[in-house]
Amino acid sequence: MKWNSDSDWIIEKPSFKSRIIMNNAKYWKDMSRRQKDIADFCFHEHRPMNTSNVFKHDLHCWRFVVDFNGIRSLNEGVFIDTIVIDAWALILNKSVQYHNAQNSYLTRKFYFNTQHSSYLQGMLRATDPAVIDRMGYNARSCWHFSMKQMLQLNDLKNIQFFFIPICVNNHFIAVVVNFEHRKIQYLDNILGNCEEDSDVWKLLDIVKNQFSISLLDMEHPKALDMEYFPIEDVPFDWKSAKTNIDCGVFLMHHMEFFNGYPYISPNLLQGPQRRKLRAEYCSRIILSDLNQCRDEILSEIFKFAKRKK
Repeated sequence: MKWNSDSDWIIEKPSFKSRIIMNNAKYWKDMSRRQKDIADFCFHEHRPMNTSNVFKHDLHCWRFVVDFNGIRSLNEGVFIDTIVIDAWALILNKSVQYHNAQNSYLTRKFYFNTQHSSYLQGMLRATDPAVIDRMGYNARSCWHFSMKQMLQLNDLKNIQFFFIPICVNNHFIAVVVNFEHRKIQYLDNILGNCEEDSDVWKLLDIVKNQFSISLLDMEHPKALDMEYFPIEDVPFDWKSAKTNIDCGVFLMHHMEFFNGYPYISPNLLQGPQRRKLRAEYCSRIILSDLNQCRDEILSEIFKFAKRKK
């Protein structure tokens, strides 16, 4: 059976088992039954943990997978796994490519995964020049690999926004290299992280320098212009001085909707709305057209939903 639309998902007497759905039902009225069942399947507290894949995509020589334990990190009160952020970047890249093919006037974006994070942090902490050089080379290799897998050279030259998500000390941020407005933009849900001489400021300077070298290696015509790009800490209504376990939710939202300017989103201001976003991201990853095991996992979810009483 194919699960191409919500209309194919017909189950009588709906009931849910996971705490996140039962405790937040009034906020989720506009979610489809299929989306709720996907979240219920993934977040049900009494389901045994396992390593079966819920998302798989083969891209040239690279096999990308998200297992069940990874997708469960989208449950409430859990730090989102970097593999979920990486899947989100892949899905957004394919979405942007599709829509740009339909409309050449749309903003052109490219999203990196998080594999460079440890190397950038290593550069921040290291004092040995040889170690710093090696870490920089490794970070640039991650970027080169992603761009060569996803972009043609002519496409690379036309990208207006490069999104670089980074996991720093169990906190997600994003650096946006904005060629349209000629600046480096820092996206975070925490206030005060980006003061001059702070570790974050130093990290942004590292990204700025290393990414410029990376683009220069790939013969980007504007690579050297980055030297003159100012760093901007983008203000958002939802920024707070307190750390937040939902930093990955903020990151995923920023990646999808940021277009160079602060924007408004009531969905990020309240905890229940962010929990809803977690469930929506879970279902969107599993339902993605890129997911080569989608029918298999949806069949399992459908059986699970029919068994619930």
